[in-house]
Amino acid sequence: MTIAALRAGQEVEGVFACTRKDRLLSRSGTPYLAVELRDRSGAVQARAFRDADVLAGRFERGDLVRVAGRVERFRDELQVDLRTIGRAADGEADPAAFLPVAYRDLDELDGFLEHLAREVHDAGLRALLDALLADAQLRAAWR
Repeated sequence: MTIAALRAGQEVEGVFACTRKDRLLSRSGTPYLAVELRDRSGAVQARAFRDADVLAGRFERGDLVRVAGRVERFRDELQVDLRTIGRAADGEADPAAFLPVAYRDLDELDGFLEHLAREVHDAGLRALLDALLADAQLRAAWR
C-alpha cells in the first residue's frame, strides 16, 4: 500500500521511511510521538498517543519502519493513528524504493535543462553551465 492510496478509515500496515520523529506534549501534558512517514508516492503525518516513549525507543529518524495503524482525518489532512511502529528488519525492504521519483521522463527533463542553459546570456554563467553539461559523469549522477 502506498501513501498516495491511503484513505480515511482504512487500516494500514506496511514499511515506510521515517523522515521526522518528535516527542511532543499534548495540551494535557502527556507525551505523544509525532512522525512523518514517506514512500515514493508522498508523505503522511502519524501520531502515537499511547506508549509514546516505548515506541520512540524502537527506531530512529531515517530508519525504515514497519507500522500498523488506522488512517484518520485531522484538520482536513490524513494522519495515521499508530498502534505500533518499529525498525523494519534488515532486508525487509529496499531503501531505494523510498526515494522520490520524477513524474516526467528523465530524457525529456534532460532536454529541457539543455534548452534552459541555452537561454542564459551571461558569458561567465553560460561557460559554467556548458562545462557542467559537458561532464558525462556528473550528468549521470544527476539522474
